[in-house]
Amino acid sequence: AKVHDRCNYACVELTGYMPLRFQDTFNEISEDDICRYLNEIALSKDEQTKIENDIKQLLANFEYSHIKKLTMDRKYRLRSSSVASAAASRSDKTDSSEVKTTTRQKRKRAPSVKTVTVVEKKSKVASKKSKPDTDVNNGPKENSKLKNDNNEMNKNDITVSSPISATSKKPITGDDLSLFNLITDPSWQKQLKPLFENHKTAKDIQSFLEKEWLGKKLIFPMKENIFEAFNQTPFDKVKVVLLGQDPYHDDGQAHGLAFSVPRTFGSSLPPSLKNIYKELERDIEGFKIPNHGCLEDWTKQGVLLLNAALTVEAHQANSHSRIGWHAFTDNIIEILSKERDGLVFLLWGNFAHKKEKLIDTTKHTIIKSSHPSPLSFARFFGCKCFSQANKALVNYGKDPIDWSIQ
Repeated sequence: AKVHDRCNYACVELTGYMPLRFQDTFNEISEDDICRYLNEIALSKDEQTKIENDIKQLLANFEYSHIKKLTMDRKYRLRSSSVASAAASRSDKTDSSEVKTTTRQKRKRAPSVKTVTVVEKKSKVASKKSKPDTDVNNGPKENSKLKNDNNEMNKNDITVSSPISATSKKPITGDDLSLFNLITDPSWQKQLKPLFENHKTAKDIQSFLEKEWLGKKLIFPMKENIFEAFNQTPFDKVKVVLLGQDPYHDDGQAHGLAFSVPRTFGSSLPPSLKNIYKELERDIEGFKIPNHGCLEDWTKQGVLLLNAALTVEAHQANSHSRIGWHAFTDNIIEILSKERDGLVFLLWGNFAHKKEKLIDTTKHTIIKSSHPSPLSFARFFGCKCFSQANKALVNYGKDPIDWSIQ
């Protein structure tokens, strides 16, 4: 399991099988949630062995420390290890000078992010805690060593059926870096031009991405697809806003639409998208699960597939969450709420629920549910948010969405 913490926000990934995101450092999940999911997916023995080997390899190659220590046994049960944390704390206090020396040594080799230690069952408690050598508030300046350390492992763990046109285009060279020029829909150009001209946030995003591209950093989605959600769904045609968090960060997945992957990606879909299809099959009569994960059929009908952050560094989940995108997309939600009437906002998970305050509930409908990620799917399943959205649209005198995907 790969674990890292960024300012009280933690993300856990179980090597392609359980991509999870939790707020408040795991306070929202339980052992029962994890075990329920693992029981539901009914892994074969070969798959179980692969997961065990992946976990052991990760544990053997990485050491993380901060906030909580976690243990994982053969049954993949995740639990807090407060005893380990307390023991490490007492050990720190016994020899302060030695701790300072150890800290200086660790600063040279440890990833410069605040992280959480992952400890295999029966492993010994580390006697010293390493300190991060950067402030969590400096998210965009995070050391890239973690990415480099994980590079080879990510290549082995992730299989892409076929390269997709949206993410296999020529690399960004740094030429023509104007973000605003990437918005091709006239109605969105009119609405967003003031954000680019008058708001410091857009300029900060532009400056940050310029440095990343010129430094040959691999950013998803490809530059021309950053504003694909707006180019696919004109401002005056929006009927439903489906809010995601950030783009997929693995090769060949992100193409600018929240939860969607390009049609040519293949049938190995992200777990959250698989769960969305399962709920659609239950909620919408006649829905048939397609053999791809492209949701463009929805965008053409007025479904804005909007991520809160519109870019991400390759293989680094939430790596661009602090460069200004959240403020930028908050402004977009406020503009939609103010300038349009009778919209339906689908807010999945606690992160999206916090956006409710940006929406005028006297003129719009908000439908909240749990996130479709594997660990919260038990609560997402049966929410009937798609049929509820259509009922709200009909009440506003609008045509319902045909949720089927061809």
